[in-house]
This record gives sequence, C-alpha cells and structure tokens, in this order.
Amino acid sequence: MAQGQESKVNINYGSRAALISVKGLGPSLAQRIIDGRPYEQLSDLVRVSGINDIKLASLMPFLALEKPPSQAPLKEKSAMITANEHSKPIEPPELAKTGPCAWNTTDQREAILIILGGFLLGLMILLLRRKGK
Repeated sequence: MAQGQESKVNINYGSRAALISVKGLGPSLAQRIIDGRPYEQLSDLVRVSGINDIKLASLMPFLALEKPPSQAPLKEKSAMITANEHSKPIEPPELAKTGPCAWNTTDQREAILIILGGFLLGLMILLLRRKGK
C-alpha cells in the first residue's frame, strides 16, 4: 500500500487482494484474517496465527473495522430525512461508532504502549552499542 494512500482496508469486509496490499500482510496471513471473521475490535486480530501485539501495532494505521450494519430497512432511514433538514449535514448515528476511525480507548492505549515500548527498546540497544565502542 502506498505511503500517501489514506484509505484503510476493512478487516471484516476487505477482499483478499485488498488485505494483501497492506504492507506486512501476505497471501496466507490475509486468508487467515478472512477465515477468522467477524471481528469486534481491531485488537481481535491477535487471535490470528502470525499476528502478535507488535505486528498488530504496525498494521493498525492501514486497517479499519466496520461492524455489520444493522438490519433496519433502507426505507426507514431515508424516511427520517425531511425537506426541512436538507440544509443540515446528515450523519447516520451508526457512523459515530464505526468506520475507519472507530478505535476505542483500550485500542489506543495498547497501540501507544506498544509503540513506546519499541521506541524505548531501540533506544536502549542504541545506547548499549555506543557504550561498547
């Protein structure tokens, strides 16, 4: 996946080809992700063989989670829009809870701790190498 590309691959609905396009996911790992569907949280990917906390932290910027939509008929949703509301932006309530930025606080903390731990480990290794010279 290109650095400048902003789209994220949805782990519950993304195709095998879309998952393979994510840096760090090969064909077999993409298939294991598909076989393990559905996922409730991005952190559920650690139950897939080949993905640990560190690997998950590197994949997080490229993955999204969208839970299955509610089974409400389309007619009911469109009936809620009236002529007076057309000037206001319309945002369905389910978009607030799902979508590409649907991280809960636990996911954010875990990702930050993993990144911080990796940074500190790298810094320690760098300092120990300098001390040995």
